[in-house]
Amino acid sequence: MVQDPLSESPSLSGSLASNGVHPLGWRVSIFTRNGTRVTLNDETFNVEAVDPPAPTVELASDYNFKDNIYMVPMTGNYLGDAIINSERADLDIAISRNSDVLESETFTPGWGATNKVYRRINTDERALWEETTYKVNAAYNKVPDVKTEVVYRAISAPSDSIRPIVEVKGDTAIDTQALPVRVLIRDQYKPDGDYDANTMGVWKVRLIQQKAYNETVALTDYAEASNGEAQFSVDLSGVDTSSVRIAAEAVLESPVEGYNRTELSIRPAFLTVLRGGAIGAGVEARKLSGEAPFTAVFKLSLDDRQDLRATGQVVWETSKDDGKTWEQFIPEDRYKYQLVKTFDKGEYQVRAKVVNVNSGAEKYTEAVSVVAYDKPDIAVIGPTTLFVGSEGKYTANLTLNDEPISGGNAIVEWSTDGGKTYSQTGDSITLSSDEETRYRLWARVRSATAPADDGYAYEVAKTAVDFRAVKAPRPYVTGPRVIETGKKYVFKAETSLPYRGMDVKLNGFFTLPDGSIVQGDTAEYIPSDTDLNQATVETKYTTWIEGYRDQGAEASHSLRSRVWQYVWPSFGMQVRKNADVAPATITASVRPIAFNGKLEEPTYEWELPEGAVIQDQRQDIVRSFVINEPGDYNIKVTVRDARGHETVIEQPLKIGQAAPYAIDLQYSGSNKYEREPLDVLLRPYISGGHPRDRISTRVYSVDGTPLEGSGYYGRATLGAGEHSIKLKITSEMGHEAEGEVNINVAENKLPACSLSSRETVGSWIVYANCEDTDGRMKSYEWTIAGELQSISSDRVTISKGTYETMPTISLVGVDDSGGKSEAVTMN
Repeated sequence: MVQDPLSESPSLSGSLASNGVHPLGWRVSIFTRNGTRVTLNDETFNVEAVDPPAPTVELASDYNFKDNIYMVPMTGNYLGDAIINSERADLDIAISRNSDVLESETFTPGWGATNKVYRRINTDERALWEETTYKVNAAYNKVPDVKTEVVYRAISAPSDSIRPIVEVKGDTAIDTQALPVRVLIRDQYKPDGDYDANTMGVWKVRLIQQKAYNETVALTDYAEASNGEAQFSVDLSGVDTSSVRIAAEAVLESPVEGYNRTELSIRPAFLTVLRGGAIGAGVEARKLSGEAPFTAVFKLSLDDRQDLRATGQVVWETSKDDGKTWEQFIPEDRYKYQLVKTFDKGEYQVRAKVVNVNSGAEKYTEAVSVVAYDKPDIAVIGPTTLFVGSEGKYTANLTLNDEPISGGNAIVEWSTDGGKTYSQTGDSITLSSDEETRYRLWARVRSATAPADDGYAYEVAKTAVDFRAVKAPRPYVTGPRVIETGKKYVFKAETSLPYRGMDVKLNGFFTLPDGSIVQGDTAEYIPSDTDLNQATVETKYTTWIEGYRDQGAEASHSLRSRVWQYVWPSFGMQVRKNADVAPATITASVRPIAFNGKLEEPTYEWELPEGAVIQDQRQDIVRSFVINEPGDYNIKVTVRDARGHETVIEQPLKIGQAAPYAIDLQYSGSNKYEREPLDVLLRPYISGGHPRDRISTRVYSVDGTPLEGSGYYGRATLGAGEHSIKLKITSEMGHEAEGEVNINVAENKLPACSLSSRETVGSWIVYANCEDTDGRMKSYEWTIAGELQSISSDRVTISKGTYETMPTISLVGVDDSGGKSEAVTMN
């Protein structure tokens, strides 16, 4: 062991030549200037040297059979990697095949804590089943006695590329016919090469079905592949899918005890399995019975959906003589699974013949029965309300195509609980009850040939029957309420039953005002002078329900009429007008005075003023007209009746002249001095004119020039001088008027100004003293040192910091009319 003389660190490196305890010491010294050593510290300790653990050898290979036996391809190939692990030291490795050394080399360790060396081992070409020995020796270079030797046995087997190959003619198969399949043992990389048992081995093969990942089913037993070939006839009747994947599984016959090798064909045969047996099916329909003509839709339902692709021609057959003869229907191929047929009234059978397109096998479905029947209509005849204690009979009225039919051709059933149960059959049913209740009466009918379980075969009539307490009917007398003596009048009675839907008999009589009795629901009566003395007379009708009168089913109603005598009345005329001046609309009407009767065929003859324009004469007693000119007029009407009476009524009428329009035009100015510019607001006061007339236009003008945008009021701005302002109006009736006002506007007087000032510590303050005799001051224009200032107040402040001496100041005053004063100046 030596110390590195070039290193500044105290370190010692090297190896110990022998096992045992070896002393090791160290000393730290310094030297003086004259070379004298001075020891600072020293120490001695023992180091024990021992043998390292022997190297380990492993072989990483895919060909391991068991222990250290490996089945390798006889053509020679990569066997695996020898992995040698040891302590970190130089390692001698030697690899030999039988007695031949393949390699021998010393390997220096790397930087890891341990040493690991990988060496590749390849096999050479050997005869089939020949055994070869491989040895791997590993020893420490400096301790050769510490070593490891491992022996591996390599037995030559057929190449990995030897596989079974499946051959099938075509890509379809019928499940009722044996499928011929040939299996060849070949080198997959030389598919056209011949079979050689000396290099490929002897195999036995079988066929399997690959269903899913890692799931297979054996189709055949194992068979010897003599000369590398095997023939099979595969039964596909047990395949329940529409396609099958067939692969070959080959097992190698090996002389090595315990060694088995199974290979699958790389490319399985994919076949479409065609079903060849007779196709089982049935005929289905949503309805097998219905009202004639009955259209039914039949569908072919396959027992096994896997037969869909095997289904060829479908022949539909119908029979109307219980299967003795059949009528065939062959639909288009795309509609073969369905038959749509309309049946007349009767019983039929329907079936289908299904042909297997792959094998030609035929099979009939079971026949289904079809019934087409008549569907009669039904109505329940009978009362819907009965008195408690009575009974009612209800009859089924049956019709077919609006023609009555007898009960022998139909079956009628009755339900009293709203169709929950049908407990009685027959054409009629009788109901009774001793207490108030309600029956939900339903009647249903079907044709005698219709199936009882066909809900569509029934026609249902629904009604409700109420048993109610005895109650009186409701009579009502109709007739004139005002009757005249000596004339004949008719009175009628209308009676409502106490409940709807009753079937009972009514009876009744009238009691007239003179006490006489008249049977029936109509009576005549002539009022007498005796009746005239009464305020009203009574006509009474009494009615009852037969069989229930003594149980309270009786009631009466009276009509009271006023009796009068025809007397020709006095008449009065009422005149209304919408104005007292022309034009005026007049409405005149005539009415009898204190008369409550009815005139007999009255007529009214009107005589209106000359020039009147009639507006309304729809009613005989009223006339509406217009008088356009003033004057005195007379309105006359003659009233007559059919009995020869006559009355003449006259009413005078005076219509005046409307006063002319007058306009008082006033104004208000913008300043009390009435100096220019003067803004004026014009307000008109208009009087006179017709009360129904309205002003339609107003036009203002100033000195003959119309003002634009004027409404009820007028606005204008006037300069100095004399001005004439006029207003002209036009009414809806065409009248015109004009008003005028004159305004004298004075000229504006300019303001007069003077200046005054006051000095402070830091500024000069200048005041404007201005006077406007015809208005007020509006603003001030200041000029300081020749520059116009943006100041409009009546004083200005000048800072001494800006000017050393007071600058020249000029002022112009502006009044509210815009007039400017003479400029005044201050230095």
